[in-house]
Amino acid sequence: MMVTQSQPPNRKPLPEAGAATRGRVLIADDETMVSKPLAKLLSQRGYDVTCVETGWEAAQAIATGQFDLLVTDILMPGNQTLDVLRGPEVRASRIPVIVITGHPTVETAVGALRLSVVDYFVKPIHPEAFLDGVERAIVRGRALHTVGDLEQRVSHVSALLESMRSTLDAAGSPLLGNEQRPAQRAGDEAAIWARLASADFALLSRREREVLALIARGSSTHDAATALGITISTVRNHLKSVYRKLGVTSQVALVRKVLTVG
Repeated sequence: MMVTQSQPPNRKPLPEAGAATRGRVLIADDETMVSKPLAKLLSQRGYDVTCVETGWEAAQAIATGQFDLLVTDILMPGNQTLDVLRGPEVRASRIPVIVITGHPTVETAVGALRLSVVDYFVKPIHPEAFLDGVERAIVRGRALHTVGDLEQRVSHVSALLESMRSTLDAAGSPLLGNEQRPAQRAGDEAAIWARLASADFALLSRREREVLALIARGSSTHDAATALGITISTVRNHLKSVYRKLGVTSQVALVRKVLTVG
């Protein structure tokens, strides 16, 4: 946060007519003799400006998500000692805020700092210093929104990866459905091992047959790894070898091959 009073350097020329807006600014101040000149100044520099006169109106406007910056007075209806900045609308939007006041105090300056206000101007406001502050605040706000968007995308990708991992870990359950697996209860293990001892599975190693027996009984890759004292990745590698040796391309086909006699 900065308390700005010094004279800034000369600014660049005004944007040409028809130029794209540089940002959307909401000014909240019940003193129109302050808000109107600021709005005119910003409009001349290419910003879209909306003015409101109460903290309540400011909160409603911010909730629309249409603004890049809030410029707010400290004392006005609906905003006593920075009340509007503590509301859920400002916090949820993460909108940058510039505070303007005609009654500066150490208390309000410290409070503004704690509420992440990016600039703090004392009335009367120097136009060029104010324009510099607005430009910095909007750039900072857009950068924060970009970071927030990236965090959301990363979170979405992480959730997707976790979902895929869970699907792989549950590879053995229940692919055929309970009604499609006849050897599930009494004699289940013996029947499966008898089938695996046939010539159809002669190419498989002992460990590959152990993995296949567990999968055929409905175990997940996680359960199979636990039962055999090996890692999940090792179980998956054994299954890949089994697919190759038996000429199947899916676990459904693999389990059917084990459970189908003749």
